[in-house]
Amino acid sequence: MATNQVKDLLQKIENAQIDKSQLQAVLPQLIKSDFSKVPIAEVEALAERISDFGLVEEYEEIIFNGQYQENKLLLSETELIIFGGYFPTCNPYTEKEDIARLQKGVERDLYTQDQLDTRLYVMRASNTYQRLRESHERRFQLDHTPFASRGKEGLKDYGFHVFVGREVFDEGHEVLVTLDAVAGTSYDTLNQALKDISSAAEKGRRVLLSKSPGRWECPPGRPSLAPRTYLPFDETQMSELQQQFEANPKMLKVENPFNYQP
Repeated sequence: MATNQVKDLLQKIENAQIDKSQLQAVLPQLIKSDFSKVPIAEVEALAERISDFGLVEEYEEIIFNGQYQENKLLLSETELIIFGGYFPTCNPYTEKEDIARLQKGVERDLYTQDQLDTRLYVMRASNTYQRLRESHERRFQLDHTPFASRGKEGLKDYGFHVFVGREVFDEGHEVLVTLDAVAGTSYDTLNQALKDISSAAEKGRRVLLSKSPGRWECPPGRPSLAPRTYLPFDETQMSELQQQFEANPKMLKVENPFNYQP
C-alpha cells in the first residue's frame, strides 16, 4: 500500500538508511502506485526530501501526481464551501457529479461524512445558494420545455424539447435551424447542428429530428416576417450527422436521439 511505503521511505530518509542510488531504484515503482489515500502532508514531505537529493524528475512526478493534486483540490473545494466561495449541487445538470466528486474525499479519508454533510447543509441554507439554485432550476426547466410552447403558433412540438433541422422560406432559401422554447437559432453548417444535437443529448433534452414541426406565419398585428416551413434534414445530412454523433465517444454515455424518433 502506497501510504505505508511512503511512511517507510520517509523514515529511512530521516534515519539516513538510504542513499541516492537506492532511492532512485525504489521510486519508479512507488510513483506508479495509488496515491489517493496517502496524506497530503506526507506526499509533500516526500517530495521535499527527494528534492534534497537533487532528483528533479522524481520530485516533479511526485508533486504533479494526479491523485495527490485531486486530493488537494477536494480539500480546497470543501474549504471554499465553508467560506461561501463554492456552491456545489446548485446546478441540476451537475448535481450528481458534484456529490460524487466530493464523496471521493470521504473515501480517501480527507474528511468525514459528517463533516461533508454539515458543510453542505450550511451551504444550502445560505441566501446565495438559494439564489443560484433558483436561477439554474429556471434554466433547467426552460431547457426541458417543449419547443413550440412559447409564441410559436401553428408549430407542433410532438412533446420534444428541441427541434434541429431545416428552415425553408417560401422563395426557396433555406438554412439550418435549432428551435427551443426561447427562440429559433439559424446557422449554415452541419457542424453547428451536430453541436446543438450533442449538447441537447448531454443535458437529457429530447431532440426532434425526423418530423416537420410545420409552418410558421407571422401573427396578425405584428411586424411582417417572412413565413417559413420547418423540415427534417435530407437523407444525406441525416446520415452524416448520425455517423458523426455516434463516432464521438462522449455520446456513448447519453441517449441517442437518432434511435427514439417518432
